[in-house]
Amino acid sequence: MKRKRRILSLLLSGAMLFSLCTPTVFAETPTQDRGQTITETGGLCEHHAEHTEDCGYSPAAEGTPCGYVCELCGAGDNTPSNAEAVTVASVQAMIDALPNAEEITEDNAEDVKAQLDAIDEAKEKLSDEEIDELDFTRYAEAAAALGALAAPMLLANDSPNEQFSLTPGGRYYFDLSGANIPGTANGSLPDSTLHYVPFTYVGTINAYSRNSEGVSTDDTVKPYAHSLFVADYAVTHTVSWDDLNTASLIFGKNYASGGVDYTLRAPSVGSGSTGSGDSERIVPQSNEWDTMLNKDDEYIQNWNEMFSWGQDASSGDASYRAYRGFFSARYWNCDPATTLN
Repeated sequence: MKRKRRILSLLLSGAMLFSLCTPTVFAETPTQDRGQTITETGGLCEHHAEHTEDCGYSPAAEGTPCGYVCELCGAGDNTPSNAEAVTVASVQAMIDALPNAEEITEDNAEDVKAQLDAIDEAKEKLSDEEIDELDFTRYAEAAAALGALAAPMLLANDSPNEQFSLTPGGRYYFDLSGANIPGTANGSLPDSTLHYVPFTYVGTINAYSRNSEGVSTDDTVKPYAHSLFVADYAVTHTVSWDDLNTASLIFGKNYASGGVDYTLRAPSVGSGSTGSGDSERIVPQSNEWDTMLNKDDEYIQNWNEMFSWGQDASSGDASYRAYRGFFSARYWNCDPATTLN
């Protein structure tokens, strides 16, 4: 039986100022063919547990401090409270309290997701040196187990309105450790070995994507409906557009994980801009980057002091490649394809 394939789009990001660039990460499912291989998305995990207004960080009913996410209120000694100092030992205890991978099922998946979120928040209170002391093996195994639960749900749903049975804005983890992504891993990632890279599910958007080099205009591109996951962090930096293209990460690289096929790629970001400041407009507006921002400006979180390479060539000079971010989520500029960022 011929198997459908969905797309996981990858966006990396550069770390140097104006002259540098790179992409962000996300996944997609087209509803119509755009002339390139379409792959199946899977291997996702860990839906972000949202805080609720009436819980926040307030004490639980029995007097135990709430901890870091609502779902862990009254969770006990493994959840640091606001009144307690977060230490390497306390965060390691939270990691060690995660269930074994084989014990994670649909029945306890939400609880595990909440535990992972709590660990993420607690870890942010540690220094880089303290984080290096942590053993994230159990965390990675739990994230992978959640991904295995999510994949069948993703493959089973082909709804034309929302192509995944997921809530837009939720967080999921992708294992990119075997993707051979060029550049230096972003030190802000939860795991520098890329075994669990957090993504936000954008939902279905109507935007264009390219399958080869070129300048994009309203006459040369055609928007189509597809679903995306975008990385919460720039994945790598100090890498050129040419390096990523040579690795097939601009227009699409396939890899398999957990029996599901992926394609990693950069997003479309537009070939030029008009106006300035609040009136700046990217052309074409139907690029994926702006379409995601227009749907919800919280979906792209990795732009702050990070450039992101896109697929498009500049309309001013076709040898230059477009990038976004760093100064604002809407910022657009371009540089030679050999520039590192």
